[in-house]
Amino acid sequence: PQLGYTVAFMYSEDDTPQERNDIVVHTRPDFLRMAFEQASVMTVVMADHVALSIEARRVLFDQVERGVRFERLQNFYEMYMRRVPLGVISEAWFLENIDLRGKNFYLVIKRCIDLLLALISLPVILPLLPFLAVAIKLESKGPILFSQVRLGQRNKPFTIYKFRTMRTEQNDHAPTGISDSRITRFGSFMRKTRLDELPQVFNILQGSMSFVGPRPERPELAKDLAVVIPFYKQRHLVKPGITGWDQVSGEYHSPSAEDTYKKLQYDLYYVKNLSIFLDLSIFFKTIMTVFSRQGR
Repeated sequence: PQLGYTVAFMYSEDDTPQERNDIVVHTRPDFLRMAFEQASVMTVVMADHVALSIEARRVLFDQVERGVRFERLQNFYEMYMRRVPLGVISEAWFLENIDLRGKNFYLVIKRCIDLLLALISLPVILPLLPFLAVAIKLESKGPILFSQVRLGQRNKPFTIYKFRTMRTEQNDHAPTGISDSRITRFGSFMRKTRLDELPQVFNILQGSMSFVGPRPERPELAKDLAVVIPFYKQRHLVKPGITGWDQVSGEYHSPSAEDTYKKLQYDLYYVKNLSIFLDLSIFFKTIMTVFSRQGR
């Protein structure tokens, strides 16, 4: 409903007559025709895997004359939720929708923009480094920079650099949780303002990262996640980024399998819809997140 839609009814010949989440489920073609006559239906969303009887298909075909619009479930979900419905896609979806060769011009332009923004940002970043370094050292013991191996484009490992935001004492380097007690006070400030990400500008200059792309994950976690989550490896078709479509979605996603499942839906949406326009949208939404201090 928040997108302007009201569900009139559902139809499934494999089901029994019932209400599901207060939505009427019809199971017979005669009831389907009656439902169309009684409800002012404008759009029909159809699941690909559902086989309909000849009678039901005739009823649906008759609705074309009434101006009813038909949408495939995966297309409808992607259009309005801005993420890919992972549970209903297959290998064929990638063959039909992913064309990196056709994005060559975009990828060249994106790399040029990455280099230009990185070089422009250096005069701003370099004067800040001594002050951030002193603040980090005054609050807790340990190195100023934090480095870790992450998985990049085409599953190639690389070393990512960040300002250290956690205490080194009794730190087992487990994935960060919400309200993690290992995060220092200044570290929390850096995370919310994304200042801890500044050293990744050197990853961009190196070519292992971009400003915009799926966030890189640790190889050992990625290996485990690829076992339980379908198409997880396909997020590595593009360079990882400092910020991404998932990061500006308004949700916090941990490295757990459940959260990664949701995160992958945003990542695959980005991989499918690569464009300068989408990158700019993510970039400006990230700036809004920084000023509102909503980062984690």
